[in-house]
Order: sequence, then C-alpha cells, then structure tokens
Amino acid sequence: MAWFYAEGGQQKGPVDDSVLDDLVRSGVIRPETLIWREGQANWQPYSEVRSAAPGAPPLRRPGGFWIRFAARCIDAILVGIVSSIIRIPLMAVFGISAIGMVTSGDPSQLIGAIPGLVGLAMLSACINFVIAAGYETYMVATKGATLGKMALGLKVIRVDGGPLNMQQALGRSLATILSGLILFIGYIIAAFDDQKRALHDRLCDTLVIKEKS
Repeated sequence: MAWFYAEGGQQKGPVDDSVLDDLVRSGVIRPETLIWREGQANWQPYSEVRSAAPGAPPLRRPGGFWIRFAARCIDAILVGIVSSIIRIPLMAVFGISAIGMVTSGDPSQLIGAIPGLVGLAMLSACINFVIAAGYETYMVATKGATLGKMALGLKVIRVDGGPLNMQQALGRSLATILSGLILFIGYIIAAFDDQKRALHDRLCDTLVIKEKS
C-alpha cells in the first residue's frame, strides 16, 4: 500500500507499509503528521489513520526543547549537590596551604600559590565531570533516563527503538560535551529539529521521547 506523508510543509512518498513503520520508529512520523493513501477523502493525522492498525509500531512523541532544558537543569542541580559534597572536603584538604599564601599578603607567596589554585580548579572540574558523566551514563544505560528526565516523563532510546547499552550511553554522555563547547549550539539545535534531536542525539543515533502526557 502506497502512503504519502507531510514533512516540513512538503509532500513525501510514496512509501509502503514497512517504510512507513520505520519512519514512525525513527520519530520522523509523529501522531500529528498528516498522511494520505488512495481511498482517503482527505489528509489525516497518523494517529487517526493507522496507529491502531495490527502490527503498527507504537507512536513516539519527541521530547520538546524546553522540557529537555528543564530536565537538564534538574540533573545539573542534583549533580552539583553531590559534586559539592565530594569536592569541598578535598579542596579544604589540598587548598589550605594555597589559600594561606593568598591571604598572607606576601607577593612572592601569592605567586607561589598560583599553581596550587590552578590545580584546585582543575581537580574541581575533573571531579564534577566524572560525577556528571558517570551519573548520566549509568542512569541512561540502566533506567533509560536520568532522574531529571524521569521526573518529566522523558526517555532516551536508540533511533531503532531499542535501549542504550553502557558503551552507547557513555558515548552519548561524552558527546554532550561537544554540544556545550560550541556555545551550546548543539543543544539549541533541538529547538529547530523536526525530531527535537540535539547534536549529541544526531551523533549517537538517539532520540528523546515523551512517555507521559
């Protein structure tokens, strides 16, 4: 059966049932996507035409930009709390001498304290990175979502619909660094993408879907 569907204001197709199902699995065709085949009087949303047909794959609703942003903020707060609990004692132990040099008022000691302060900053950044990457990797690989995403009904899946294993989750977690390094453009892309996929989703063939209404 030949189907036509609308994407970006343009008519696409014809495609057969299996290809149409693949488009649904990949998130290209969503519940509101208009489709048409011979015999239909008008174009209608996929959810009204074929979603309940035997063998049709479940519909996916991509997680929007702002809900993903909110989930990321929740996760950042949680990671920040855990990171602070670990970092503050370590920095207190290793930073006493450097802080003492800074507060002494002696210019020579101030210069001597610079390597220690830089080292503290690097140690702090490394601890925060390890905690953030480990948290996201473990949660996505074992639960399909971080706590922030779970709270808002979001889930991370592969484009083919399967869950991510530990290696794939780690790769996605590391890819988020690139999305942030380029002035967060990698994240902003999701606001304009038809499937609401960020740069790291594109690089890792993943999709963030909304499970709860």
